[in-house]
Amino acid sequence: MGEAQYEEYVSRYSDNFKRIVIDDEYAERIKEFANRIVKKKATEDHHMVDNRQELKRFTTGLMGEAALEKLFKMNIIDWTVGDSKDYHHPDVPGYKVGIKSVEKWKFPIIFRDNWYP
Repeated sequence: MGEAQYEEYVSRYSDNFKRIVIDDEYAERIKEFANRIVKKKATEDHHMVDNRQELKRFTTGLMGEAALEKLFKMNIIDWTVGDSKDYHHPDVPGYKVGIKSVEKWKFPIIFRDNWYP
């Protein structure tokens, strides 16, 4: 999808968006955590093929979770680090939903066969 689709599906609704600001201290904590995750994942086969963008992707995803934590006033980020197979579950505690965060002009990649919305 390109810029035209982004305009059609996202930008035209941006006046309705709620801006969430993550304070610098929490953002730095998230970046350090993302670094720890990437170091752990570096040993997993399916992470070895694209290790150059993983830090950016994990940081973006965690920032999305942090924004929802602030919006909903609840803890969402799981601050543990381990094997990927142990983390394939919904992101929001008590709800069967995942959070997808992407950079501007990009669309999230969502698994076709998913166990939860």
